[in-house]
Amino acid sequence: MPKAINKKSLWIIIILALLLAAIYLVFLNRSMNNASAPNVQEPVACTMDAKICADGSAVGRSGPNCEFAAFPFE
Repeated sequence: MPKAINKKSLWIIIILALLLAAIYLVFLNRSMNNASAPNVQEPVACTMDAKICADGSAVGRSGPNCEFAAFPFE
């Protein structure tokens, strides 16, 4: 009878170890997904329209808010 108890406890230990490893991997995967590139900004696509300056030149939109650039000679 002692051999059966040892076998049974060995199986319980193996199953518990596998469960703990699976739980660890699930939480590790979640924490890696949440920590990936938190400060990365989405790319911005500005329209291609232009504003005509008093001297006849043109300025386009740029920057993260797609604002018109300042006129070069004002």
